[in-house]
Amino acid sequence: MNLAKDSIPLLVRRIAFPASVGWFFNTMFNVVDTFWAGQLSAQAIAALSLSMIPFLGLLSLGIGLGQGTNALVSNALGAQQNERAVRLIAQALLLALVASGLVMLLGQTFTPVLYRHMGAEESYLEMALNYIDWLIYGCATFIINLTANAGLNAQGDTKTYRNALICGFLANIILDPLFMFGWGPFPQMGVEGIAIATILIQLGIVLYVISKVRQSSLGQQLRFEYFKPQHGLLRDLVRQGLPSTISMMFIALNFFVILFFISDYGKSAVAAFGVSTRIVQVMLLPTIGLNVAALSLTGFNFGAGDLHRVKEVWRNCMRIALLMMCIGAVVLFAVPRLWLGLFTESPEILDVGESLLRVEAVLLPAYTTLFLGVAVLQGLKKPMFGMILGGYRLIIAPVILFWFFSEVLGYGLNGIWVGIFLTTFSGAVITWIFVKYTFLKITPQ
Repeated sequence: MNLAKDSIPLLVRRIAFPASVGWFFNTMFNVVDTFWAGQLSAQAIAALSLSMIPFLGLLSLGIGLGQGTNALVSNALGAQQNERAVRLIAQALLLALVASGLVMLLGQTFTPVLYRHMGAEESYLEMALNYIDWLIYGCATFIINLTANAGLNAQGDTKTYRNALICGFLANIILDPLFMFGWGPFPQMGVEGIAIATILIQLGIVLYVISKVRQSSLGQQLRFEYFKPQHGLLRDLVRQGLPSTISMMFIALNFFVILFFISDYGKSAVAAFGVSTRIVQVMLLPTIGLNVAALSLTGFNFGAGDLHRVKEVWRNCMRIALLMMCIGAVVLFAVPRLWLGLFTESPEILDVGESLLRVEAVLLPAYTTLFLGVAVLQGLKKPMFGMILGGYRLIIAPVILFWFFSEVLGYGLNGIWVGIFLTTFSGAVITWIFVKYTFLKITPQ
């Protein structure tokens, strides 16, 4: 495909569709984990729900570095600076190794403290730690995958990661119960087995993705000396990726804030939030590919100085995303208990999850506005907006609103749902306005 000349609608389809399919199977990978955990107990689901906080913190470095790499490599390709693009990929992979060591150190130090502050104790605490420890040990597989895939995305290749994620999903269906229940010669490992299966699969994906990077047009130009630290490129990668990393960490902290308030209402409430979050992730899957397309195409065309095509990327992606999310909102709002029932039969979880899913259904168009707006701004080399918005939407506003509605006004769990609605909707409005303002600012008069 020709990122400079092919029509934007055609490029969006070619990049977004494989990416969406891949991330569908990635999310289904997590759904499979939740399903098998539910076969053990409600406590096992709650243990996996607790893991979302440190796991998102783990992924934040990989996602931030990946988005920064995608944006900078795309800009370099658009400006026809191929050697700079190759060097950026090499330096990003080097940075991924450093980030992995940092995640292992911080994860092992702070995760037990975090879980205790969230009310986990005794067998509940032990189960949660047994699961997350393996993910922390294998964090390099996640971070390297996301970074290497960013180099492929910048070249318009979203099929490689799609294929890897499909194979990973299929392997997970087999390995989860194999390690959990100890089928055949394998010992019974419970939720710890789910984590081990995940790491083994991610390791296989690393080997596959790296091989495809090496075979790509940029990868064939990689040289050993490009992996030696180059401070200028490392600085550019950190500047571009750090705001996205912090934004992702805000998401992890947001889960902590939500679970901090929800945990007062028991393990069933925590489990309901975890299951509901998985369902919403599935509903948002079609837009993930659009985010990848928006970032890659915006970065390339901004680097080439073609602002008309940049605006066309935004309009085309938003039009498709809003249409899909409006349909998804109707489906989710109409029968929330049906979706929850795929994971659990617990009446308590169903009752709590039903009201939350209805709120999330209404917010689906707002979520896609947020994510697409941040992706386009990242491609325009304005990553700070996502970080600042994340601080407001995920930390400051939730703490105030959850406390006010749930405790001061006494709305309980419903007060937390009101807070989620207000923070997400207001964040979407701010994003829309800022994107429009940015386009006006960069357009020559």
